[in-house]
Amino acid sequence: MKQFQIFILCYFICVGQFLYAQKWDTLKFEVCLGDKRIELDKKVWIEEVKDSVRISKLQLYISKPYLKISKPHIDYVFWDYSVTKQQIFRIKRHKKNYGLKLGVDSLTNLNCQFSGDLDPLVGMYWTWQNGFIHIKLEGYGQKVLNPKGFFQFHLGGYSFPNNCVGEVLFKSGNGVNKYMLNIVPLLEQSYKVGIFEVLSPGNNTNKLMQVLMNSFIAQK
Repeated sequence: MKQFQIFILCYFICVGQFLYAQKWDTLKFEVCLGDKRIELDKKVWIEEVKDSVRISKLQLYISKPYLKISKPHIDYVFWDYSVTKQQIFRIKRHKKNYGLKLGVDSLTNLNCQFSGDLDPLVGMYWTWQNGFIHIKLEGYGQKVLNPKGFFQFHLGGYSFPNNCVGEVLFKSGNGVNKYMLNIVPLLEQSYKVGIFEVLSPGNNTNKLMQVLMNSFIAQK
């Protein structure tokens, strides 16, 4: 009788764990250079630009995943790559799609209630006219046409015609999903047009943000 009770207890524990696992998904986000995870201050040969590149700073805002409903509440995470190499989120399974933003949306820029990760002291806020910097990418390349081979991209903008906040859509129900943001296409575009410094909203920022949003790679 005692063995049977133990069996029943174990059975319900296993079933409970299974059902719990079915109700949640895990999302993992990383940033990469092609097929290589970024290591700050380490030189990496990038075939697409035929250059040896060293990333010295990578900071960005991404939102926590939110359901695609009429007026979703969106929370933001300041991601400093020198501190954290990966962002992990747990989301409840749902029939509706989820979204995740790269950069800080217009409503958040306009509410003027900045604290925590959105505190201007973090160093990711220009002015009230231009709002938050979505992503800072800085580094060095031997073929970069700037003093000391230094490139810097501070990309942002929240108001028309420079609202360049990006959004990734995904469905829940797949257990663990991994997404990589590949920086190589942005560098490739920069080398192609010879622009290695973008520090304010505008046409160049809009183009580079669009390149970034087309550079998310979903991995199983």
